[in-house]
Amino acid sequence: MIRNLLCGLLLGISLLFAAEEKERVYFPPDTPYLEKVYKTLSEQDYLLVEDSTAADWKGSLVMTDFSDSIRYEILLDKQSEAPVIAGVFYLKPVAGKIVLKQIRDFSLWFAVTNLMILGLFFIRF
Repeated sequence: MIRNLLCGLLLGISLLFAAEEKERVYFPPDTPYLEKVYKTLSEQDYLLVEDSTAADWKGSLVMTDFSDSIRYEILLDKQSEAPVIAGVFYLKPVAGKIVLKQIRDFSLWFAVTNLMILGLFFIRF
């Protein structure tokens, strides 16, 4: 009885410490949206590493521009295998209307402040 309990306890401990090793992926540090890449890779059981020599895969981002969003594909490449798409995430593009509104607002306030300065200059005399 004690022997079976001890064997069961040993088996449980060995299963607890026997974790699957995740595939390691290297992305260059200047990769945009690295936090989204990390999150997507961790959901797919990949591990993001900083050292390219310790990595099993080399990753890159492939961008596809749609009219309403931007699609980023996480492409993993290994020397001896075909490239694999490990995940996809979408981002909304910066709207051009927002930029135009900011330029219009800046121009309006620039003109108003210059007119105030010009008016104060002539009032002084």
